Amino acid sequence: MSGSYPMLRPGVTYFIEHSPNQSLVHVGTEESSTTLNGHTAIMLIPKCDGNLDLDEITEQLQITQSELLMMLQPLVVSGLLVLLQRPFLKNNHENLSARNSIARAQAELNLIIWRGRNDPQTALFKRSEKKILITDSSNLSLAIYSLLLASGFTNVKIEIESDKRVEANQINGQPFSTRDIGAPLKSALREKQREIALNLDIYRPETSDFLQEGAVPDLVLSSQNLKLDRTQRLMAEGIAHLQISNFVAGKIEVGPLVIPGKTPCLNCIELWKSSENDLNKISLMAKLDYALPTPVATTSFISGLVVGLMDNFFAENQSFLIGSSLLLDLNRPLNYLERFWQPHPRCGCLELL
Repeated sequence: MSGSYPMLRPGVTYFIEHSPNQSLVHVGTEESSTTLNGHTAIMLIPKCDGNLDLDEITEQLQITQSELLMMLQPLVVSGLLVLLQRPFLKNNHENLSARNSIARAQAELNLIIWRGRNDPQTALFKRSEKKILITDSSNLSLAIYSLLLASGFTNVKIEIESDKRVEANQINGQPFSTRDIGAPLKSALREKQREIALNLDIYRPETSDFLQEGAVPDLVLSSQNLKLDRTQRLMAEGIAHLQISNFVAGKIEVGPLVIPGKTPCLNCIELWKSSENDLNKISLMAKLDYALPTPVATTSFISGLVVGLMDNFFAENQSFLIGSSLLLDLNRPLNYLERFWQPHPRCGCLELL
């Protein structure tokens, strides 16, 4: 246990209460709290910043490790404190670029710590190891690409035709501005990548290796309806993929997240929809047509939602989009329909692998 570094979870606060008979320190959030008694406990709490291990704290407080663990136990049980495997990196690095990266990473680490991770810095670095391929350059895909880079998913590629240029309908705040209109899209994206990508090398574990170019992606994402030959290839190669439907009749469908050989595929969903009624058949035909650009607010809303769901999938190896999809009415974005899917008997996709 000497290699454990006690740290109050982000957002946990405390205050001290003195009375003639006792001294108390109240620790907690709006949802959970606990109270410790005594001068030693009051001295302990400020030291729980993730930078001192148990031995260092016991030496400074002149107590035994058993006494320390007894004081920490109610904080751990209440979910207010985590014992880190290594010290939490302070933002006092000599290198300016490293200090900026640490400052940018703080919000991401805050979320990871609340997931219960005892090595949040390594967990954050693992984002940079995930290989993500985006199959189109719609304004929604470009926004997702930007948010992935900015949150540490730096090994993300986007498929772009060599002669494609930045178009006016791709200006939605992420990542381009009006001065980029007409610029070659590939070179413009390379420049934006340098500007917004979150460099996580400072959190690289000693055992981590650099990724090889041309590796099979961990996830393929499309913000337009994937063509049949592409989905068949993804299924045959066993590559997880997430489709966001075309923007049709004010609605967008996110998901399902397909795990080949384990979950219903996109063909299953289309078979179920086409068998429901004529309106669904018309809807399916509309989705095969030209993909409308998504409105600016919708682009920000859906891109944030999708990146958050992708992060959760990679961190927890699970997602409520596995076997289900979200149908979003963009005129009433908080009124969504969650749809659950089963393998279609006429598909046979679960027999592929």
